Amino acid sequence: MIMQLLMVVTFFAHASGEKCSNEINKLLQKHQSKGEWTQLSSTDGDIVKRSPTSNIGEWVQIINRKSGDKVSIIKPDSMTDYTVDTSCMVKKEVSSHHFLNAKFEKNKKDFFSDQDLKLKMKKNKLGLIYVWSPKFIYSVKEFSAIKKTAESLGYSFHAVMAADDNPEKLNSSSFSHISKDFRRRNASLELLLQKSDLHSPTMFIYKNNKWSAKPLVGVFTKKALEQELKKYL
Repeated sequence: MIMQLLMVVTFFAHASGEKCSNEINKLLQKHQSKGEWTQLSSTDGDIVKRSPTSNIGEWVQIINRKSGDKVSIIKPDSMTDYTVDTSCMVKKEVSSHHFLNAKFEKNKKDFFSDQDLKLKMKKNKLGLIYVWSPKFIYSVKEFSAIKKTAESLGYSFHAVMAADDNPEKLNSSSFSHISKDFRRRNASLELLLQKSDLHSPTMFIYKNNKWSAKPLVGVFTKKALEQELKKYL
């Protein structure tokens, strides 16, 4: 079991000293790590850190181990592992996988992927992604109000349902006012690794094809939301 603890650092240093830091930092620079590290604590004692990169849907992860460190580049359909041993030799291995499961491949129209996210961000100069869940009733009740507020300020609005929700097993009468286009389930690596589904609603703001702020979590009053959104106009 891995538990997430937020810890932002600006640069990575080798856990066991400076011996292989040059090799690791070269990998981080090559893959455009932002250096915004979230530390994960694991039961086996390894130190695990994860950061977004400048590329949407691509994250970097570092595992500090006594036997050497491992740098992994995580993408929706693949993972590239760079193992750095105690003599600082680097070994590369690429594996194919899907971040969620095979169900995504069979029912792509029911899911919102990283490719969908990239298209939204490329098409619209300024936008808001709203992640909601029928299990969090306020994310449903405030849906229309938040959409209206965002659009009144010139934001392109798009919504996605949390990944674990299955609309076929839920009473849709409680969210009948939400169009089917906004009921696609979250299958975006980029959003999920930013803890999009930890609480609903969670809102993501982008401008000029880049994230403009940390996610906004929870329900906001109209005035408070306007104040937040006006910062990025």
